[in-house]
Amino acid sequence: MFIRVLELIKKSNNIAILTHDNADGDAIGSALMLDEFIKLNYPNKNVDIFTDSTNISENFQAMLGNIVVNPVEKNYQLAISVDCADNGRFEKYNHVFAKADFTVNIDHHKDNAQYADLNFVSNMSSNCEHLFYLLKATSLKINKRLASCACVGVLTDSMELSIPTVTAQTYKLMTEFLALGVDVYGIRKMLFSGKDLPVFKLISTALNNAEFLCDNRVLFININKRDIQKCRATEEQVSEVISNVFYMSKCLACFLVSPRKSYWHVSMRCVDGLNVNVIAKSMGGGGHICASATNTRISITNMKTLIESEMTKQINNYTSPNHAKFFE
Repeated sequence: MFIRVLELIKKSNNIAILTHDNADGDAIGSALMLDEFIKLNYPNKNVDIFTDSTNISENFQAMLGNIVVNPVEKNYQLAISVDCADNGRFEKYNHVFAKADFTVNIDHHKDNAQYADLNFVSNMSSNCEHLFYLLKATSLKINKRLASCACVGVLTDSMELSIPTVTAQTYKLMTEFLALGVDVYGIRKMLFSGKDLPVFKLISTALNNAEFLCDNRVLFININKRDIQKCRATEEQVSEVISNVFYMSKCLACFLVSPRKSYWHVSMRCVDGLNVNVIAKSMGGGGHICASATNTRISITNMKTLIESEMTKQINNYTSPNHAKFFE
């Protein structure tokens, strides 16, 4: 079936690749993988990448190299979305996807809306894992840069290979990256080792601002503009905080609220067995069962009420894992 995509690429002069807004490592990794694949195998094609991310982090800038994100728009014969469950999440580039002659959707989210003319959706640990196997199956050229971008997506979306959707195939994929010359250790260190001083200060601020909901089983953190300015940080750096704080606690879920433009950005994490994606979707966002996010204008008070209501219901039906079973 993916052969159809290759046929479309061959016929198209201008190709657009789009990711969801506030693009993460899996979204940017997927876009750059596909861009590199087309350049390697169809060098005469014009490929443009669109993602509504005003401040791409330093790590992702290193990946981009000379690629211009959000270039001057053209008439696109083909638009391919990557790592995006809903075609409303292209934000200001929704029209680029809608106006293309033909659309393709490559994603790994369970709740994908199947919104394109051609849809490739598989519930793997990351979209980069899914896309890598699609591209590999074509038997066309794959190089170190493509695999390195894939590695970023696999590591970031799987939270360093620590989520339930990671399989033996995911670990095998890491060995394939190594065989292609990817510096897996270096990329992991770039992504996860150490924090810049502003982020370190934000983590400290988050701990000071932490509130406990649902009988101390849910962590709620609000970092405001004054906190960000005091830490000399950027709004985007706040996104690096939640995983660190969540794994430092023994809470079952964590919600981190911070300002973005004219709305609140809410990052969400939970343990396996709960579902924060339900809350994200109710506020117009999305993501995964254990890691989701949304942009919303709901008040902090109403947000807490919604979170407490839904999480209390879920926690009442939650059974703590039996760690002894790991060693049976």
